[in-house]
Amino acid sequence: MSIDKDTQTLPGRLYNPGKPDIGTRTISQHQADLYWMMQTLTGDTTDNYSGCPGIGPKRADPILQPIHEALLDAPPEEHLAALWAAVVTTYESKGLTSDDALVQARCARILRDGDYDFKTGKVNLWAP
Repeated sequence: MSIDKDTQTLPGRLYNPGKPDIGTRTISQHQADLYWMMQTLTGDTTDNYSGCPGIGPKRADPILQPIHEALLDAPPEEHLAALWAAVVTTYESKGLTSDDALVQARCARILRDGDYDFKTGKVNLWAP
């Protein structure tokens, strides 16, 4: 339960008490990864990461949505790999690198199951 839009980057059931008319909805792994990669491209000024220069939601959507739709039945790893490749290509088209994209993806990622090691107290940073 959260009013934070970024919770859409997590697969599972989500209820936003600020929008009770929407009700509880289930976010699939594919939807969560799409939203996460969207945030990687667009950034989030509230959370203080920039994303890819010149890419807002109107530009990010046509980059990612066709891939998402084409791979809805693909395994989650394949779906995410294809989205990630498009993100990297977009960053590179702006004169940036895959490392720049990776920093933004890590900023945009809310920890998921397996991303935190309770024994060591360390975060397992996402790597493509």
